[in-house]
Amino acid sequence: MLRKMCSVIVYGIKHNPSTTVMKLRNLCYRYLLKSMGNSNIVDGVTIMHPEKVSIGDRVSILQNVYILGEVTIGNYVGIGANCSLIGEAHNTADISVPWKKQGMIGQPS
Repeated sequence: MLRKMCSVIVYGIKHNPSTTVMKLRNLCYRYLLKSMGNSNIVDGVTIMHPEKVSIGDRVSILQNVYILGEVTIGNYVGIGANCSLIGEAHNTADISVPWKKQGMIGQPS
């Protein structure tokens, strides 16, 4: 129940840049992410499947960052605005089948 409530809160305040809202957003991310150290995620960040994402200590993630798949971010990392971190790829094992029909495979990064 708490995870669902935090998910709704993060979505509702995703684009609010105030410091107070950022603190609430970061508190909610601590419940949603696989793990999160003492870090800051600012407004406009999209994290798909947050249960697959680990964030270390002293990490700053700026506006409009997109994170998808199993991603691990270490300590003392700065991620600039408008970056994408993708931990998945299209499956291309069978060349007789179009890649869009083969689904995704996880690639931890």
